[in-house]
Amino acid sequence: MPASTPTRLPEALAGGFADSIPLQLFVPRMVQGIHSPPLGHIATMLKDLDTVADVARATSTPVPMASLAGQLFRLAKAARGAEADALEIYKLSAAER
Repeated sequence: MPASTPTRLPEALAGGFADSIPLQLFVPRMVQGIHSPPLGHIATMLKDLDTVADVARATSTPVPMASLAGQLFRLAKAARGAEADALEIYKLSAAER
């Protein structure tokens, strides 16, 4: 694989502010297309994002990226189903869905 492939993302971010356990767990699974067993369901992610949106509305706090993420997970739910692995959200931008 070329050096610019997504497999190198954890290596590139290792030790920096963006490094995290979720990054280390999720990126290899996404790159390899491993979605079973799910580490989290689309429905759970959507529930959490809806909670963020509710709190933001109640406190007049703008959360544009959380709102966008909620809409993307709604698309993923429609395409993949509520119980699909939340990591499958990247497939929304794949040429073959």
